[in-house]
Amino acid sequence: MLAETKVNTQIGKGYPLIDQCLTVIVPTLWKVESFPKCIMSLAESNIVSRILVIDNNPAQSVQLSHPKIDILSKGVNIYVNPAWNLGVKHASSRFTCLLNDDINTTDELLEYAVSILDNDRDEIVGLIGMDWSANDNVLSHRIVNERNNHFGTAMFFRTKDYSLIPGQLKVWCGDDYLLLRSQLRGKQIVAISAYGPVESNQFSRSINSDRKRLNPILKRDLRLWHGVYRRLLLLRYRPVSTLYEAIRDKVFRIFSA
Repeated sequence: MLAETKVNTQIGKGYPLIDQCLTVIVPTLWKVESFPKCIMSLAESNIVSRILVIDNNPAQSVQLSHPKIDILSKGVNIYVNPAWNLGVKHASSRFTCLLNDDINTTDELLEYAVSILDNDRDEIVGLIGMDWSANDNVLSHRIVNERNNHFGTAMFFRTKDYSLIPGQLKVWCGDDYLLLRSQLRGKQIVAISAYGPVESNQFSRSINSDRKRLNPILKRDLRLWHGVYRRLLLLRYRPVSTLYEAIRDKVFRIFSA
């Protein structure tokens, strides 16, 4: 269960924002029909300085003509976590968002997340993710100790604080890694709840469309993550059970769907 510690829900409401301070990074296989339209709309946001689309399926690429949008491609599918690493290497803004390609987000959410980080003068917050647990449509956020299954669909952080995800982890557990590294630095993890008309599936449509091929990668990623996790625990991370519980829940949901 997520921790119930509440934080100031007024942050993000009317707080003065810095224009073009956010880089949005989106890996895609071009399998979400609404993605091109949504990403073009996102580029019009005043808070967005640049959108880096990581093209993991060059054979089906779609042209996105906008001065804020750059498409990065290695010519092959490098998968999600290496795509996040690649994008952050090219991010020059103060803040960065890692976004799923099946998320149709809003200016309100981006502004709210950035205002939390921008108002955090002591840099106590290390990572912001998503939380669909609230039933209303009012933006709010709270401190959590672990992520739920929605946390990694959109994550916000200071670009300078990003920890490169181990290259062996291809699709899964990258969000676990970023969360744990933030906690090991003594940073708070925040989840934003109930942010209105944002579309998302429980699992990425890009993953669902090719699950049979990705299942062996899932098993390998989980095995590798257990090893990484154990090594990080040597750094005296105390809540031993929380991420293992999240991993077990993820495996159960994927293989029982």
